[in-house]
Amino acid sequence: MKKCMVLMLAFALENNLQAQIGINTTKPHPSSIMEMVSNNKGLLIPRVSLSGNSDMTTIPNSSNSLIVYNTTIGNGMVPGYYYWSGTAARWAKVLDDLTPIVMTGWSLTGNSGMVNGTNFIGTTDNVDVIFKRNNIVSGVLNTTNTIFGVNSLATNTTGINNTAVGAGNLISNTTGSMNTAIGTEVLSNNKSGIQNTGYGYRALYSNVDGNNNVANGYFSIYSAKSTIGNVGIGASTLRELISGDGNVGIGSDALRSTVAGRGNVAIGTRAGYNVNSSGNLGNNTLIGYQAGMGIISGKSNTIIGANIIGLPAALSNTVIIADGDGNKRINIDQNGNIGVGTDTPKFPLDIRLKTSSWPLAVTSLTYYGINPDAGTAGGTPATYANYTNDIGGFNTNTSLYTEGNIISVGKLSVTQTSLFSDQRIKNIKGRSDRAKDLEILRKIAITDYVMKDEAVYGKQEFKKVIAQEVESVYPQAVSKNGTKVFIPNVYQLSKQNGSTFTFEKPIAIDEKDQQLKVYDESGEIILGIQKITPHSITVDMKGRILKGKVFVYGTEVSDVRTVDYDALSMLNVSASQAMADKIKVLEKENERLKKAQTEMQNTLEYFEKRLKALEKVN
Repeated sequence: MKKCMVLMLAFALENNLQAQIGINTTKPHPSSIMEMVSNNKGLLIPRVSLSGNSDMTTIPNSSNSLIVYNTTIGNGMVPGYYYWSGTAARWAKVLDDLTPIVMTGWSLTGNSGMVNGTNFIGTTDNVDVIFKRNNIVSGVLNTTNTIFGVNSLATNTTGINNTAVGAGNLISNTTGSMNTAIGTEVLSNNKSGIQNTGYGYRALYSNVDGNNNVANGYFSIYSAKSTIGNVGIGASTLRELISGDGNVGIGSDALRSTVAGRGNVAIGTRAGYNVNSSGNLGNNTLIGYQAGMGIISGKSNTIIGANIIGLPAALSNTVIIADGDGNKRINIDQNGNIGVGTDTPKFPLDIRLKTSSWPLAVTSLTYYGINPDAGTAGGTPATYANYTNDIGGFNTNTSLYTEGNIISVGKLSVTQTSLFSDQRIKNIKGRSDRAKDLEILRKIAITDYVMKDEAVYGKQEFKKVIAQEVESVYPQAVSKNGTKVFIPNVYQLSKQNGSTFTFEKPIAIDEKDQQLKVYDESGEIILGIQKITPHSITVDMKGRILKGKVFVYGTEVSDVRTVDYDALSMLNVSASQAMADKIKVLEKENERLKKAQTEMQNTLEYFEKRLKALEKVN
């Protein structure tokens, strides 16, 4: 019976060994060859002492994947589980959290012991290095393009030598080459444009096929799509540009509103802010904080100085040099006229003075190179020209030369004058009729008067001629050269009601006059006249708001008469000669009469002697 039981157990064990082995379980898992179950015991792997990871003596003929627990320390071995790698012919340690990991790549927690020139990140074959974030390409190093940033150069096809650093840069680029985009969404819409450089948020954002543009700053050259050779340095420089090449804006908001135009150069914050020329127009050069503010369609201007604002929208071909407070010191208009102290020079060189008395600024002198002092607005402007020649010595120490006319509204003071009168420059018609000249001179009246412009002349009294009176008897001494000047034919404070100025005293001005000069606290202002009545003038304010009291100077006229006092002097010379001729005749007659008187006296004396002699005889 005992033998029978042993046979039955052996038969059962044989069947189990051929299938699966279960220890402490009757149902080992179908996927396992053996399953052990225990709540308080483990599997004890054989413990051996390995001499090294290539030890083949301790366990001869080790089978691939044989597991042991090594107890030896040394020769690169530490206690722990090892398995035999038949392919490598070595013992490989099973990693655990107590065993330092020996890595051959880069660690996620940093690396040390690097050797310059030996250790690097990259590839050793001709394969691009790619970086990803959230499984989106965020960096590529290849033979021609360099990319760092999510979606930068994401659609590039054949474009080469591009550099994109930052998110969304050159995201639409396909064939564009040699572009540099650093920032966020720089050159985002570029497709085929080449040689563009953008730095800053959305710089050159809209560029599609434009070339050779440089934008450095937030929204710099933001809107341009197909422009060439524009440069914007500073936030929002050339921000609105759509068409136009060769523009340069340096400084925040320089040329910001320029939609079209070419060749404009603006240096300074808000310089040329509104410039918006059309077509191929432009060529403005504006230097200084807010230089050129107000110019919109104007072209070919050169403006230097800070705070030059409020300029006419269409100002063109003008040169303005100002100080840092926006005071325009020198103005050169489109006709080449140079103005000093005036925005609207009327002559080749027009120099004017702003006085310290009311009105705030008046024309004291329009003269080449001569300036009265601002403190002499009471009627005694002192002027002096550095003209120290001998008489007729024209080329000695000449400070001023002009081939045109000189017009002075104020006093002109010089130590001497010398006028050209060479016979070789004249066609002689004959001698003047002295007697006739004397008759003309007798008809010219001398008048006592004071000037209306008291701010310049004060109450100074004059004894001179009136041009209109001279014109009626001696017209060749009076001229009207057509030059437009403002005259003080209103010259009084006004009350302003919108665009209409009203006056206490009646005004007498020509209804054809078109321009009016006024002064407020800011200085001289020129306004267009719309309507004139005996006590009011309505003007086109052009959106201006006048400050404080408004003083109305007068209107612009083109028929101001001037008197040639040299002609009057020569008339006087001729008349004096006529008088001298008459005096000479009278002197001869006087001599004759004197002689006759002497003869008569002698005769009388003779007869008196004879008479006395006769009286004695009788």
